[in-house]
Amino acid sequence: MAKKNRHSIWDDTNLVEAENTRSKPVQSSETSRRFVRGYTKLATYSFPLVLVMLGVIWTDMPTPEDFVQAEASEQIDSPGKAEALLAQDAWLESVPAPLSNGRVLSWDGFDVVPEPKLDEVVAKAVTTPEYDIELHHFTLVDGAGNRYLSDVAVAVTEKEGATALSTPSLSPIAPAASGWATNGAWYGLKSATPSDAVRVAVSDWAVAFTSGDAEVLGQRVGDEAENHEYMPLYGVASVEANVVSAASVPVVEDGTVSDAKPKQLVAQVELKLTWLGPDGKPQESVVGGGHGNSVITYDVLINAANTKAPKVVAWGGPGTGTSLKEYQNAVVDRELTEAGN
Repeated sequence: MAKKNRHSIWDDTNLVEAENTRSKPVQSSETSRRFVRGYTKLATYSFPLVLVMLGVIWTDMPTPEDFVQAEASEQIDSPGKAEALLAQDAWLESVPAPLSNGRVLSWDGFDVVPEPKLDEVVAKAVTTPEYDIELHHFTLVDGAGNRYLSDVAVAVTEKEGATALSTPSLSPIAPAASGWATNGAWYGLKSATPSDAVRVAVSDWAVAFTSGDAEVLGQRVGDEAENHEYMPLYGVASVEANVVSAASVPVVEDGTVSDAKPKQLVAQVELKLTWLGPDGKPQESVVGGGHGNSVITYDVLINAANTKAPKVVAWGGPGTGTSLKEYQNAVVDRELTEAGN
């Protein structure tokens, strides 16, 4: 008699509970598994097709060589610039002169005359220059200070070079409106009245700045950094300083701009110089006799402006006042020697 296989009730197979196919969670789980199996099959079968499509797109993309670089219009120099300058100078120096004591104030660039696209019939009936035409623009000034715009047409070819096509043109420039009021060279600053101490400080700085002595200038600036020196102006016999205007950064207190004396000022300063001649004496002026005087202008930054001991701590050209930083003129880690040594 065949033996029946006996199974223990503790076998794993007897511990597994069969799924109830009518249960909603079981039905939902089965639906999710079917979706995952379907998505996996779709991704597997479609992957090669996607690779083929990407390959087609990649081969159709333009390579770096396919892009056409736009030609930059160079307005700083050209083959015709020298020819235009020579033509302008020759014209101004001609006799009788077209302008009394006229001279070139500036070269203002050039334009290349575009060549139009002509109809075939028209092209056969007209003569088209076989060269580029450059129009060079100038600003001229005469002895009375009147200014003019002037153009010179120049023919240019690689083989033949450049040649002027005509004498220059001349168009007067309207002068600036009379009575035009200006309010200085700074934005966002409040006008201030410099004290006597500020004027003295500016005068002392001007003397030190034109002394030709780096040590004297450094002491006047008051910079205590041992590796800082300041470059003075050489060759000056004497100087007179004039504070043209002064201003400060507005300070707002309780919703209004404070009227308290500012600790720091920006000032525009004119220095009237008398230069030394080659013999070490004050230079004589070429016009009108007397000493050779010239006026130069600076913006200066003044610290401790509300005290009895203000100091000029930085300087620059007119209009730079709002960007000046104390001790910005220092020459760092370099020993300065007198000019000529």
